Amino acid sequence: MIASQLRVLATGLLRSWREHRVMMLAVWVATAGLCAWAAAVGGLYYFQDFRTNGGPHSGAMTVISAFALVAAGIGMSLVARRVYARQGWRVSTLAWAIGGAGGLLLALDEITQIHEGVARRLARAGVPAPFGFGDRDLYVFATYGLFALFAVRGAWPQLRRWSEAWLPGAASLMFFAMSSVVDQVPWEILTRSQQGFWGPVEEILKTLGTVSFAVFGLLLAEAAARDPDLAWRLETPGDGSEHERRRRRERDGPLREMIDARLAASTAVQTPECAAGSGERETAQPFGSMMERA
Repeated sequence: MIASQLRVLATGLLRSWREHRVMMLAVWVATAGLCAWAAAVGGLYYFQDFRTNGGPHSGAMTVISAFALVAAGIGMSLVARRVYARQGWRVSTLAWAIGGAGGLLLALDEITQIHEGVARRLARAGVPAPFGFGDRDLYVFATYGLFALFAVRGAWPQLRRWSEAWLPGAASLMFFAMSSVVDQVPWEILTRSQQGFWGPVEEILKTLGTVSFAVFGLLLAEAAARDPDLAWRLETPGDGSEHERRRRRERDGPLREMIDARLAASTAVQTPECAAGSGERETAQPFGSMMERA
């Protein structure tokens, strides 16, 4: 079983590499070059440095990373919308929705430094560092990772078919992992020259990860748009056909069946006597039928 899954992953990555290697190499080279420029002019680090230090380019790469994460979140949200239109609320729909919301949350974290703030609060509360030496923001990243694992597991039926999009996704995971490893090196024990080297390396790896994640989200949205299993159905909404009723039952389940049954029962309610002394009752008719008779 494990061997077969590894073969699936290897085959998918090879396919994705053949289709997108030129684009991704260009993206990585351009991103690394832009990061190197930002490090040289002092603009690689946090966006809040713009306010505290007042540098002309302070926080430039943080803003770019935030835009990339927003793009990834929007791409996955579009996939979630398309999956919902065909399948309703299923595990896969929830998984894609979590992926989209996660991208937007990470963008907010990038700008407002959520995980750094949580790490400081944990330190003040006396929570021990993970493994006795790591930064406490690892607890936040571990929480993010659990949601990511759930999203990948729930979205796997579609992800397996869209292997052409895997390369930037796998690259983003690799860059994020490498950035986290570098970030765990105790900053206080490094010399000034070592800090000047490893600090930019950590930020460059993180930015490469966010940009790769953006391309991954956009390729997933493109793959979903081409997927025949997720193609839009073009029947007229509310036409009352058996095809539409079946689609609603598949999408919305028992709740929709109960609503449709009550609506059908309500049309059979008899109206009051239409004329005095007639003693007859007429069954209520749909508005469209009344107009046709008229």
